[in-house]
Amino acid sequence: MSITRSVKLLFLLLSALIVIYSFSACKGREKKINLIGSPYFTSDGCLKTDSTIFHYKEEPCSSLKLYVESSGSMNGFFRPNRATQFKEDIWCIFSDFDKFTNEVTAIDGKEERKFNLQKFRTAMSSGQLNSPNSTMVPDMLHHIIHNLEFNEGEAAVLVSDMKYSPVGSKAMDVLLSHYATDIRNLVMNTQAAFALVVATSNYLDRKGKEVEAKSPYYYLIIGKPQQVTWLRNCISTLLNDKGHYVDAVEFGFDYGAPIYELGKVTNGKKKKNEPTIYRVDRKSKSLKGACTIDIELDITAYPWCMENEEVLRKAIELKTTARSEVSIESVEYEIDNHADQSLKRHAKAIIRVLISKLPNKGDVLEWNVVVPKGIVSTTFQSFMGATSEQILNQSFSIENFINGMSAGKANYYSKTPNRILISTAK
Repeated sequence: MSITRSVKLLFLLLSALIVIYSFSACKGREKKINLIGSPYFTSDGCLKTDSTIFHYKEEPCSSLKLYVESSGSMNGFFRPNRATQFKEDIWCIFSDFDKFTNEVTAIDGKEERKFNLQKFRTAMSSGQLNSPNSTMVPDMLHHIIHNLEFNEGEAAVLVSDMKYSPVGSKAMDVLLSHYATDIRNLVMNTQAAFALVVATSNYLDRKGKEVEAKSPYYYLIIGKPQQVTWLRNCISTLLNDKGHYVDAVEFGFDYGAPIYELGKVTNGKKKKNEPTIYRVDRKSKSLKGACTIDIELDITAYPWCMENEEVLRKAIELKTTARSEVSIESVEYEIDNHADQSLKRHAKAIIRVLISKLPNKGDVLEWNVVVPKGIVSTTFQSFMGATSEQILNQSFSIENFINGMSAGKANYYSKTPNRILISTAK
């Protein structure tokens, strides 16, 4: 072997040994951030992942069925040759979904009539959907549910005033007494989720005169949870754009664990891609040893009531495992219901959390989002309590329907808290 070749081999061997030593030395000098020895984080402050964590996101349906109730109580929305907010809104919404379907089914009592979108618009405007009949809401709902292909991603939207008024006074008393139970039994064994979106419209008498400026009616959305959420966001946005959206109540959802990122931090440094803050100075004079963390919470798939700061504050659970004090300093929102200039919702709540009186080595902040159960706005509540279907500014029997839905379809969320490591490690 030549001297030159021997030198080259020796040089390569020494280079390899230097690389190995450097790697070992780096591993040996790994920064210890988890000073408190939290079992949920590695020594260097990385969160130990849980494969069971589920994050809930909306997704479009693959196909859609559109239904409209055309019973007698709906006549005031359908008066011939007269404009109503109802007609304007329903056409705006249905036509926006034309890539999913070109058919609308009108349910009149136990009869159905099918129209393509253009013929439906004509029928709606010309009074062809006026009717003397009553609709049995449980029968109508049963028919819709059992004709949906849930596994194929199909969803349905029913537009109705949701007034359950069986013909005959004796029949009404008996059937109404079982209404909530009938709804519960109908929905409890289905794989569907439901969202009930309430809107308002002016209501006309037979002569076309406005007799109520804000008469409530509903969009009942049925399908897999992800598709129901997507449709709820689309329909609510279109109604909200026109100022006719009121509220929505949801049934049968598992919201999973919240989707979030850590935003701005004061008196601390974020560890990249980890829920970990270090270099927190307990002796900071400007912040008196405290630090603040912005939790940027994605609320796109959550109920719209979470846009109410009071509701959101009540929904956030905060605690620390050591002795730190924790509180919500402020809440800000970034809401865009027309992201990318389309009917696409992006919604974020920025929750600024203050951690003070931090122990010597640090602490772990545990927090969660407790999704509100069936919260309805004050306006929505004002629509309840009608003693007859002739009361036009309220919805007869709607509370029975909501009670039945709530009993048959519960909502869930992850009870496992989200954890943020707060360390004084330098």
